[in-house]
Amino acid sequence: MMFDEDDCDRLIDEGTFDSTVLHEMFHVLGFGNLWPYYGFLVDGESDNPQYNGSLATLEAYRDAGGTGDTIPLENRGSPQGTRDAHWRTSIFGDELMTGALTGSFQPLSVLNVLALQDLLSVVDAESDEIDPYVIPAAGSVPDVDWGESENPNPPP
Repeated sequence: MMFDEDDCDRLIDEGTFDSTVLHEMFHVLGFGNLWPYYGFLVDGESDNPQYNGSLATLEAYRDAGGTGDTIPLENRGSPQGTRDAHWRTSIFGDELMTGALTGSFQPLSVLNVLALQDLLSVVDAESDEIDPYVIPAAGSVPDVDWGESENPNPPP
C-alpha cells in the first residue's frame, strides 16, 4: 500500500488514518476485489449489487439489523474501486468497509471479518478487536455527495 503524504496528514488531523489503513488492508486481503472470482458478487454494476457469501456472513448481517437473503453493496461511485466492492454507504453508514469515509469512528464489524473468512482466510470472529455494530435505522444515514464521477474520499 502506498499513501500520499498530504492525504496522510489530512487523515491524521481528522483522526481517520488508522481506519483508512485498516480499510485498505482489507482490500489487500481480497475484500471486494476477489468477490467476483468466488461468485459472491450478484448483479454487479447494476442499481442493486449484492453480496452472496456464506450463511455465517448473512447471519451476521441479520444480527446487525439487516434484512433479506443477500447483503447490499455500493451502487454508486467508480466501478474501478468503489461500486460493487464495499458495503452500501446509504445503508451501513460509518461502517469500516463502506465506500466513503464518513463519521469520526468507522467500526470494524464482525460482518467484515466473516467476509474475509468467506475468502478462506483464517479469522477470529470472537476477537475483542471487533466493534459492536448495528445497521443504522432506515433513512438515518446522511447522503454522501459522490460528485460527478468517483468517490468523495478517494483512497490515498
